[in-house]
Amino acid sequence: MNWDCLHAVQYSEALRKLYVRMAHACPVRFKTASSPQPGSIIRAMPVYIKPEHVQEVVKRCPNHASKPPYIGDGHQAAAAAPPQHLLVCEHKRARYDDDPYTGRLSVIIPHEAPQGTIQYDTVSEQ
Repeated sequence: MNWDCLHAVQYSEALRKLYVRMAHACPVRFKTASSPQPGSIIRAMPVYIKPEHVQEVVKRCPNHASKPPYIGDGHQAAAAAPPQHLLVCEHKRARYDDDPYTGRLSVIIPHEAPQGTIQYDTVSEQ
């Protein structure tokens, strides 16, 4: 894969995979057909796609888990993501969850109505 120095995110149509450079934000857009109930949340959870690995929990490797998560400009992430979490969210109200039954790791943010006439909400994930 050829990385353009200006692009930290690439999507492979052939593989149907998203590639994101380490410590760079990937904006994710959320759009709903109708307004969700007040108090609704958005949960992001990485899952392996191959059937033989789908039961495994996706975590940061031990080498990277020993370092604090950083946002794209080199500053430490605002929300304190636990070291094993692969996803880091720049949202000020991000909450990190470890499911006690499955062990799966996720990040949760509140659903917020888009501003003005915009039809979607954008959140940056790493």
